[in-house]
Amino acid sequence: MKTTIAVCVAVGLCLAALAWIFFPVSIEASPQRFMPLTTVEFAQVRRDAIDAEVSLKLKGIELIAGDPASHSIQFDCKGVPVLTLINGPIVLTVLTMVDADQRAPDVVSFRERLYPRLKESWEQPIKDPIPTRPNVIEAFVLKHREGIDIAADCSSTL
Repeated sequence: MKTTIAVCVAVGLCLAALAWIFFPVSIEASPQRFMPLTTVEFAQVRRDAIDAEVSLKLKGIELIAGDPASHSIQFDCKGVPVLTLINGPIVLTVLTMVDADQRAPDVVSFRERLYPRLKESWEQPIKDPIPTRPNVIEAFVLKHREGIDIAADCSSTL
């Protein structure tokens, strides 16, 4: 009897560990597509982002801009992606993560100032699915397994 209980507990722990390891989670984003920028234009956007980072750092927002030849930049709020710009050969993609307007309004403001420079792409899908906020279990797994706290708030000065 004790052996059966021990085996059941061991199997249960193994199944729980496998579920923990393989539980699928993601942070959804709202994609927008524009005509790609030239290298010079994207370099200017990158410089503008670097200039904006000075004030954003006080709120816990980090810019990941890579080297000057990089084709993407990303703003993170306490390690959680908020806004990503990817300047590809066919399309410039702007990914705004769920709840970015509440968690990092200054980054969303940067994005809004960028829009007048961009031309909409004919690559726009008819209707993108509306991104959903991770549920309680996904948020728990993201925080404790991936180290991403989706409740991170960068709307006020630290």
